[in-house]
Amino acid sequence: MSDDNLAIEYDEIFEDDKLGIKSSVIDFAHLIEQNTYIEGGVSKVYSISADFGTGKTFFCEKLQSVLEKDSVQTTKMNIWEMDFYEDPLMPILAKLNEIYEKDGRKLPTKIIDSTLKFSKNSFACLCGTAIKSISQEALNVDIIEEFKNHFSSKSLYDDFNQYQKALKELKEALTQWARTSDKPIIIIIDELDRCSPDYAVRTLEVLKHFFDVSGFVFVLAIDENHLENSVKCLFGTENFDGYKRKFINNTFLLPSPDKKVFAEFLYDKSGIDTVIKKIQEEKRELVFLIDIYSVFYNSFPYSRYGDTQG
Repeated sequence: MSDDNLAIEYDEIFEDDKLGIKSSVIDFAHLIEQNTYIEGGVSKVYSISADFGTGKTFFCEKLQSVLEKDSVQTTKMNIWEMDFYEDPLMPILAKLNEIYEKDGRKLPTKIIDSTLKFSKNSFACLCGTAIKSISQEALNVDIIEEFKNHFSSKSLYDDFNQYQKALKELKEALTQWARTSDKPIIIIIDELDRCSPDYAVRTLEVLKHFFDVSGFVFVLAIDENHLENSVKCLFGTENFDGYKRKFINNTFLLPSPDKKVFAEFLYDKSGIDTVIKKIQEEKRELVFLIDIYSVFYNSFPYSRYGDTQG
């Protein structure tokens, strides 16, 4: 299909494209659409990297529309709105299930309960070990026995075995889903750079550990400088590129928008124009409250009164 025909096909999606990202979005969409299921393969993770507040969300919204027009199974999630969950596994699995259940099916959810239980019991076992290291004369023996009974090595082994079975069940379902699809399943994760450092890193680990299945594509909208600071803060490593390669296959640098065009885009998006037109139609005064002190404080150094050298 020629470039002119492509432009016509997606015209409606990009009617409000004030940033001129149409060709970038279409090219990127058609690139990731090639990541279909390969026997023995793995998932693909791409990052859309740009400074905070420079159009990543707008890019992701248009990307989702192009993918849907191309009949690709896709969903978009704002991970920042969901970081009150202790584990990012739950919201990601829930968003995937929204696509999967359209055919009247449901993804197995045992992995969520199994993961939470295994983590909780492992932590409790560590607490039990710490208690044993304290002089038993200062503790109630019943407390120690309680830890022995409920958080023994056998119970942890049982929990781990259940966890492995649940993980296997999930990956088998995901593999079968991807294998029977002629196009990849694509999940767009926005606002990762607004999450707390530990949650952002856990999200990367969840994608690698639970959803590393061929035919699945994850697109992360992030400020990589922010992610780098998070990794350094948590792990103290200076080799961010080496760490990133464990989780992200390719990075797409979002072009910096023209400042004037971007300002107009933000103006239109804010809805201020509608408010101003309403005020004009009602023939009211267009008045904005001004903090006189702030104006004086900020302008004082530039006035003749603030010139301490004169």
